[in-house]
Amino acid sequence: MTDQIIEKFWTPEELAEKWNVSNDTVLRILETQAGVINFGNARSKRRKYRLFRVPENIVRIIEATRGIQ
Repeated sequence: MTDQIIEKFWTPEELAEKWNVSNDTVLRILETQAGVINFGNARSKRRKYRLFRVPENIVRIIEATRGIQ
């Protein structure tokens, strides 16, 4: 059996609480960040739904580059 490392995936809501910023601020940061998983439906003519999941290693990169504690 292989040892597997399970990485935590963060939601924008969790990051907003962790960083003490609004959900909209987190979404603006995430929409251009490489490595963020976006399950959104951009092709819909209706409201744009976005479902982001952010791997722990990307969260660490964002925090380091933006000076977030």
